[in-house]
Amino acid sequence: MRISSGLSNKEKLELLGESGGFGLEKESLRVTIDGRLAQTPHPFSGDSHLDRDFCENQVEIITAPEKSVRSAVDCVRKYHEYVVDRLWNLDSGRELLWPFSNPPRISGEDEIPVARFTGELAERTVYRNYLARKYGKRKMLLSGIHFNYSYPAEFLRRTFEESGETDYRKFVDSLYLKLARKAMMYSWLIVALTAASPLYDLSFF
Repeated sequence: MRISSGLSNKEKLELLGESGGFGLEKESLRVTIDGRLAQTPHPFSGDSHLDRDFCENQVEIITAPEKSVRSAVDCVRKYHEYVVDRLWNLDSGRELLWPFSNPPRISGEDEIPVARFTGELAERTVYRNYLARKYGKRKMLLSGIHFNYSYPAEFLRRTFEESGETDYRKFVDSLYLKLARKAMMYSWLIVALTAASPLYDLSFF
């Protein structure tokens, strides 16, 4: 696939700039004040910005596509503050967000309830039970921050017009897959620079 053959580097940069869609997903485990995994149900039902990735005692803050990185960070900050305040004032007892990517002490996998989705979303629970059987629940506790990016619509339109392709959807999918392949070449470096954690509890193993 040929990409933006008629655009100079300067034109590409002008089209990209700091535009596009920027999103963040921040995962954290809910714990009791003594640092054990909370066993209460997910307390944020009904808010599309507050979900859980794998287990019921995990909170995932999900931003909408924002117009800048700063906007995405501000959105995460706003929801983080809301979550922390809400957890501290739960009727069932105070809870905190575990601050590390690695989980706290685990007595057993019965402390890791798979996220309980119902109704039209019940298939999500079925899928998470499959992941639990395939990888084990402990591995699914690892939490982090995901960064999402989408190219500006104008950049995609211009590169498509210059590519000689005829199927826009196929062109865009191929462009993102090519970008993902190149990013994977250097993913080890991203992990090495950003995934360090100061502790591991031996119960994880």
